[in-house]
Parts: sequence; C-alpha cells; structure tokens
Amino acid sequence: MYDDNGKQIRTYAEAAEYLGVSKNTVASRLRRANIAALSAVPYDDYTPANVDPEHFHDRENVMLRTLAEEEAGMHISEKRMRELERFKAKSEKLIVVYDPEYGFYWRKREKGEEYWLAQE
Repeated sequence: MYDDNGKQIRTYAEAAEYLGVSKNTVASRLRRANIAALSAVPYDDYTPANVDPEHFHDRENVMLRTLAEEEAGMHISEKRMRELERFKAKSEKLIVVYDPEYGFYWRKREKGEEYWLAQE
C-alpha cells in the first residue's frame, strides 16, 4: 500500500493513520483479504493430498504451493521467485515424487509426464 505521495506504507499504524481507522481494523481487513486470496489458490492441483505435517515445509512442497500461488496471480517475493525459477529448471528433466513415509524426492521424468508432481 502506498500513500498519496507514493511512499510505501509499511506498518499497521501508518496504514491506520492513512485510512483513518484503527490498527485493529487494518489488521482485520488484511486477514480477511489474505483468507479470500488464499481460498482462490488451486493448491489441490499442484500439491499431493494429505501431506504429513512432518513434510509440509519441505522445499519441494513449498515450491509446489508457490506454483499454485503464481497461477492464482498472488504476489511472490523476489527470493521465492528465484527459488521457483531454480525449481522449474530442475523440473525439466526430473519430477517430484511424494511418499508419505519418506517425504519428497526427485526422480527422472518418464516419457509423457508433463506435471510438476508424479501421479503415483
């Protein structure tokens, strides 16, 4: 969010002052906007079903979720975008596999596999 002079608003207090509302109102509006934005992300199209909590934060799962967020048009940080580009480059010859017991790993793509995640 930017003010009328083009300066970026970085804190709840600055946003509240700019909008003429309380900090709690700003926080509430942001939460609702994030929930609405996240509900529109097609995570099921990119990530495996029922990922064990132990593997939820694995790099491959994070990148699969980032692909879904990119598809939905959400803002992605510059750092995560660089990681995503490396993931896409690696995915040209390899494919991510999810095993509930072992987590995520990579294997060579078989002929005809066009997805990000192996359908096994």
